[in-house]
Amino acid sequence: MPIQSWFYQAELHQGNLLHGHHHHSLMLLSILVAIAAAWLALQVAGLARLAATPATRRGALLSGAVALGVGIWAMHFIGMLAFSLCTTVEYDPTLTFFSFIPAFLACYTAFSFLKRKDLKQIPTTIKLLIGSVLLGSGIGAMHYSGMAAMQMSPLLRYDPAWFAASIVVAVALSFVGLYARFHLGEYFKKLTVFQTRAICAIIFGFAVAGMHYMGMAATRFVATSPLLSENVQTSQLTFIAISVSFATVLLTALVGIINGMVRFRLLLAEKSAEESRLDAILGTA
Repeated sequence: MPIQSWFYQAELHQGNLLHGHHHHSLMLLSILVAIAAAWLALQVAGLARLAATPATRRGALLSGAVALGVGIWAMHFIGMLAFSLCTTVEYDPTLTFFSFIPAFLACYTAFSFLKRKDLKQIPTTIKLLIGSVLLGSGIGAMHYSGMAAMQMSPLLRYDPAWFAASIVVAVALSFVGLYARFHLGEYFKKLTVFQTRAICAIIFGFAVAGMHYMGMAATRFVATSPLLSENVQTSQLTFIAISVSFATVLLTALVGIINGMVRFRLLLAEKSAEESRLDAILGTA
């Protein structure tokens, strides 16, 4: 479909616009899921700085990207479960599953770029700006590819101004989150590492949720038939709920395994270094 046909034009789309509504409890749950996923991602990605080997560092970055990518994906579809429209809506299983990939690739690319040691000549602000563009683009790509999985009789179009604003919000809040991650301790020296990560996770969570709900505000559902059904396919909603639950469990297990492996490697490296130091002291004596 040409990109021009994504956008709503009143003179071309003469059908009635359908308006849905959100369930506030599920909206709150989606925001909490995004914040929790961001915290897990920051927790695991932070281990990359302490990793003793390149393989361990890559594993930490990979698991951090999976954590945030799955969190973005889960937040989106919980947000879609919170949305009710007065027509039957189904979801394409293949697009629903693979919409996770843009978020994962963007997160991994951004994390890897920010952790590269051979780019010290690039100013920190520029690096953070590039990383935020990657993260914001990944959040946006995940959202709109997830929206493409919707199968329904109305046409799905977007208001151009709100569409652009949703991407800008994702990039801007991602930049604020990254800047806080690297510089918040300089301004508030009494903050602990846990507090700093919690603040950054909240900012990233609102970046994901803000992009999603601004993207929903950009959505225009154009009715193509006067006959509308108010029945939503329960099987499709069950499929999404099960998928989100499975992804959350998988995310938690993966992060726990990677976190344990990296910490084991760190403890082993510290133990080996201590033994070497003691051997050197005894040898000298």
